[in-house]
Amino acid sequence: MSKFSATAIRALVVGASMTLLLSGCGSSKPDDALIKSCEQLNINLNSLRQEPNLYKVDDPSTKFSNSTDDLFLVTNSGNATRKRNKDVILRQYPFLASELENSLSMFGQFDNIIELKVLTAALKNTGFEINLTPSEIASIKGNYEDPSSDLVDAEIDRIIGIDLYDEEDNFIGNSGCKLVSDYKYDLHQEDSEKYPLDDELDDTNFLWIRAVDNIKRQYEVVTLTNICQKNGNYLGNECAQNDYVPKEDYDYNLPAPTLGDPWSRTWSSKQQEELAKTVWCINNGYRNYIYSKDICTNTISR
Repeated sequence: MSKFSATAIRALVVGASMTLLLSGCGSSKPDDALIKSCEQLNINLNSLRQEPNLYKVDDPSTKFSNSTDDLFLVTNSGNATRKRNKDVILRQYPFLASELENSLSMFGQFDNIIELKVLTAALKNTGFEINLTPSEIASIKGNYEDPSSDLVDAEIDRIIGIDLYDEEDNFIGNSGCKLVSDYKYDLHQEDSEKYPLDDELDDTNFLWIRAVDNIKRQYEVVTLTNICQKNGNYLGNECAQNDYVPKEDYDYNLPAPTLGDPWSRTWSSKQQEELAKTVWCINNGYRNYIYSKDICTNTISR
């Protein structure tokens, strides 16, 4: 979070949708309405930071956390699994459905516009509102380098909260929900039994960062899926058409031994095709591959 001058601090306070009290090192209790709003915001952010359970390629009836390497999703997930996982993400974040459907940037398109939509979704039922005019919202560009990003940053700082400093760079307190988080922390320090504290669920700034990081990740997964659907490859790696099913663990930072089902693609040479299908057969529990019959087998002779 950025530091603001005294003039900017006054603007933040006056422009808030509800009064955001300032506190010198947590010495006074925040307004009850602010506490209630921040607690609901924390609930919403905690929900947004939860990773969706995506389908596993080797067992469609079970699911996995999508923290796996992107290349694994390219080389192992077939078209059907990628589509199922995309649908899961779209259902979990319907407020981003349009942006997710159209995302084709090689490294994802999470930007100022998306970040403002995430903030707006997080404010549901909190009493907080976005304090930007329609013209200001329309001016926001999908580019962190654009000056309009300052508008989004100011809204995030105003609501999530920041440490406040005077013109001499002296700390003078907090704003927004950081004021509530720090107030609860101070109470806990005074009497931990009377004022229990959850280090994560009571920290609005922590929850915001985790929510944004999670949704950025989902954006990358959907973007990857869109690129595979359109181009058939991602950064030079062919997107599998069918799920590749490994029978033993390997380094997930490396491509799978074959890119999907080797029967689903056209090979430029007999040698490449035979090698790929032999690897596939062995990794799927067979002992060998017979090129002349184009089958996997448990016999060694051809």
